[in-house]
Amino acid sequence: MKQIKYVLPILLLGNLLCMMDVSIMTIVLPEIQTAFKVSLTNLSWTLNIYTIVFATFIIPFGRLAEKIGRNKFVFMGLIIFGIGSLLTGASTNLVLMLIARTIQSIGAASIIPTSMVIGLEISNQQNRHKIVAALAGVQGLAVALGPSIGGFVSQYWGWRWVFFINVPLVVLDLLLYPLALSMRNESKDTLSIDWFGAGLSIIMLFSLSLGLIKGNSWGWHSTGILGLFITAGCSLILFILLEQRLKSPMINMSLFESRNFDGAGISLVLCNFFWVVWPLSFPHF
Repeated sequence: MKQIKYVLPILLLGNLLCMMDVSIMTIVLPEIQTAFKVSLTNLSWTLNIYTIVFATFIIPFGRLAEKIGRNKFVFMGLIIFGIGSLLTGASTNLVLMLIARTIQSIGAASIIPTSMVIGLEISNQQNRHKIVAALAGVQGLAVALGPSIGGFVSQYWGWRWVFFINVPLVVLDLLLYPLALSMRNESKDTLSIDWFGAGLSIIMLFSLSLGLIKGNSWGWHSTGILGLFITAGCSLILFILLEQRLKSPMINMSLFESRNFDGAGISLVLCNFFWVVWPLSFPHF
C-alpha cells in the first residue's frame, strides 16, 4: 500500500475540483445569460442541478463503491466529471448545459464520499483525524475560492474556460492515480445493497436540497417547500429506523460515535451552507 503522502494529494485534487464547481459558476452567470439569451431564473438551475444531484446520490454512491471497488469507483468518477466539465464548457444552450452539469455532478458524487473512505483506510489511528480534516478542509476551501478563481479565469480566457480548466487537471489526476492507488484485486463488499434504504436516502436528500435551494423564491411557508421538508423529515426518520436494524446498512451508525467524524461532518455542512445555500436562499443579507 502506498504511503499516504502519495495518495492524499490525488484525493485532494479530485475533491477540490468537484467542490469548486459548486460555487465557481456563480461569477459567470451574467456572461452565460448573455450568451444563451435566457432568464436568470432559468439559468440558476445550472447551479441548482449540480447541488441537488450531488446531494441526492452521495450516500448511495458511497455504498455502491464498496461493491465495485473504491479505487475503481473514484477513477470512473474522475472520468465522468472530466467529461461533464468538457461538455459544460462546450454547451451552446441551456438544455445542453443542464445535461452536462448533471453529468459533472454524478462524477462529483462518485468521488467525494469514497475519497473520504479511501483516506481513512490508508491512514493509521494517529493521523486519521488529520486526513479527515484535510479532505473536509479542502472541500470547504474550494467552495469559498470558487467565485474568485472563476472571476479570474473568465476575465482573461472567457466563461467557457471556467469549466475547460478542469479537464487538464482531471487528466493529470487520472495519470497519477494508478501509480498511487491500485485498481487490481480490490477488496469488495459481498453483502447485498440496501436498495430500500438507498431509495429513502435519495428521497430525503433530494427533498431537503430542493427545499433549501428554492425556499426563498417559492416562499418558506409555501405548500411546496413545507411538503419537501416534511418529506425529507419523514424519510430521514424511516431511514434511521431501517439502518439500525440491518446487517449491511447504507450508513454504519456507529460512525457518529466518533467525535472526529462528527466534527468534520458538521464543519463541512456549515461551510457549504454559508458559502452556497445561504447566498442562494438569502441573497438580501
